[in-house]
Amino acid sequence: MRYGTTPFTTKKFEMINNEFSFNQQRKYHEKEFTLALRLVDKFFDEDGAFTLTFNTSALGNKKEQSVQEQNKTYFKFDPSEYSQIITCGVYVRDKATFEYVINGSMHIQYDRRSEEVKIVSQNLPEGKNKLEVVRVDKTTFDLVLS
Repeated sequence: MRYGTTPFTTKKFEMINNEFSFNQQRKYHEKEFTLALRLVDKFFDEDGAFTLTFNTSALGNKKEQSVQEQNKTYFKFDPSEYSQIITCGVYVRDKATFEYVINGSMHIQYDRRSEEVKIVSQNLPEGKNKLEVVRVDKTTFDLVLS
């Protein structure tokens, strides 16, 4: 373990496995919520026909397969940023044709007072497919492809 200071602050940091962790901010990085999503396929109504790529620096990147509506499997994110608006790239690809049927973005924010994730804005252009964001509970959403 090595200790030092960053060029922008005098706080000490630890270098563990080539990652920096500020001792003073460990409590801030405790998990406050988990964002859960799934891609529901109402176009073909079969598991795995589409791939959802969900990119964001604050939550990480995920690639998941589409599921049927009765399949209640969600993929989850444990975010590292809470108070800022988080930009998410949303891409849906047809596995048979390799065509991106959805190429858009959405902005989300966690509200500590109500303990819910809010979708601040979304830009999900429609092509031959439409992607609708449906709230399931405070931190869980269905992305419904039709």
